[in-house]
Amino acid sequence: MGIDRAEVKKFLRNWANTESKPHFAVLVEGRWGCGKTHFVLQLLEDESFTDRKPIYLSVFGIPDVQSLETNLFFCI
Repeated sequence: MGIDRAEVKKFLRNWANTESKPHFAVLVEGRWGCGKTHFVLQLLEDESFTDRKPIYLSVFGIPDVQSLETNLFFCI
């Protein structure tokens, strides 16, 4: 049995809009083709999601931690 998408949306909305700024990332896991990217991008397109500027970074095809850090640096 999987996690309800509505519960994930609720968690992410609360996390993104907390009074104290989150100093960590959220990783969305799931099997290949289950709709992770679509889910996250749809959420980020919702203007009511947050007033903050979220950063979306896919780790698909990133070969190592150094490359991930470089990509994250350029997202900010």
